[in-house]
Amino acid sequence: MNELRRIYPFLENIIKMLTLSLDVEVAIIDKECKLVISSEKYRYYKGREVHQFSVEEAFKEGRLIISKPGFMESCKGCRFQFKCPSSVELVQPIGQKNDPAGIISVTSFQIIKECEKEDALEKYEKALGYASNLVDFALKTLSGKSSLSFSDSLALPVTIAGKSNSLLDLTEKIKKVSQTSSNVLITGETGTGKELFAKTIHTNGPRVEQAFIPINCAAIPDNLLESELFGYEPGAFTGALKTGKAGLFEQAHMGTLFLDEIGDMPITLQAKILRVLQDKKVRRIGGTGVFNADVRIISATNRNLEAMIEKKAFRLDLFYRIAVVPLHIPPLRERKEDIEVLARFFLDKFVKEMGLKKICFSKETLAVLNAHQWLGNARELENAVEYALNMCEKNTITPQALPDSIQKGKINKMTLPGQKIDPVIGTPFLPYKEAVLNFEKSLFTSTLEQTGSDLEGKKRAAQKLGLGLRTLYRKLEQHQALDV
Repeated sequence: MNELRRIYPFLENIIKMLTLSLDVEVAIIDKECKLVISSEKYRYYKGREVHQFSVEEAFKEGRLIISKPGFMESCKGCRFQFKCPSSVELVQPIGQKNDPAGIISVTSFQIIKECEKEDALEKYEKALGYASNLVDFALKTLSGKSSLSFSDSLALPVTIAGKSNSLLDLTEKIKKVSQTSSNVLITGETGTGKELFAKTIHTNGPRVEQAFIPINCAAIPDNLLESELFGYEPGAFTGALKTGKAGLFEQAHMGTLFLDEIGDMPITLQAKILRVLQDKKVRRIGGTGVFNADVRIISATNRNLEAMIEKKAFRLDLFYRIAVVPLHIPPLRERKEDIEVLARFFLDKFVKEMGLKKICFSKETLAVLNAHQWLGNARELENAVEYALNMCEKNTITPQALPDSIQKGKINKMTLPGQKIDPVIGTPFLPYKEAVLNFEKSLFTSTLEQTGSDLEGKKRAAQKLGLGLRTLYRKLEQHQALDV
């Protein structure tokens, strides 16, 4: 395995650090001249095809400054020659001079005035050198660990760590599925960390040396989603880039494509996705040729796809393709043991980021956090901790520093419909009908986790619950309707 790809999560942080602090785009490329990771805009403009000559030139020179992209000696042979979308680019090797691990590239797609270019280059050079040293240090600290196999260890992001039985069971499933290239469907409420689990599967899997490319199907208009996924040829439609554009399926070839919120994908596009998964080939919009697209699909949704299938809103054949291995992340309110673990993690993270001294939670604060329902799951908890850190006056976070919606006596503002808080013990109680519905939903969820959620699994669940299969489907649809 390439050594740069062993520190993939660390490289993600380097990318974020540079893009946010300098408003530049960043790419990290291995010594085989293959793109390891890059910022989203870099991929948008340049794709995954690396100009090998400039990389080799950087290996030879130690650092390459392309101040006139498209018109310099190092630009010869590049597909962007004379029409490069960038305004300036710096490339520097990572690691030892005689045996570099790869290169890191900082690119600006902003218009830089000639009088400001020198200052910009100086700023980029300093940041590039700092980032290169950080990556080099991370590679050195990796020594002695390369013999571990996927089954020996699992590089779980600490933000999804916990000690609840449901999370530990999920971790074991992830260890197994990470060793294959099977398609995975991750279900769970918003804020449960579905993308973190997807990245974990990719990072610990056989495709780790290739790209992990995420796309939120709900965040892109329907008419643009197809061009993002499949790409297009020059002049395919009004506003298309003159150079054309590689789609995400092409960019993710031999890697992983993460389709977040796949339940929001238009039904017309689902048939085209199915064809790509069957043929492992993709055709750009307006094109006649085909490109290889051997891609592992990890999908995620907070919607009930099976209920959508019954309403003809989601294709059954696509569901079977993407849900070879279904994984469900329980909401935070159903794994109370993880609340304190996550709260302490988020607190430590923000304390370090803000350069503060050690700060802790009071016992009363932890009790309030544990009593809250966390309808926004880990994301809501993270926001609450950051808010409290800004509001606390001393080295201890008290309940008064928490957001109003979470403080005792005000929790019902963010709880489930009809739910109230017992003023004495501070824990939630529900009216009879809501309590029965909640219990029924939890019973169905836990049973389906044991039996599986496919047709055979539902038959076993119905038998176990003493219900007819049609009754089970009707109940599941009822709960789905209540969640909408």
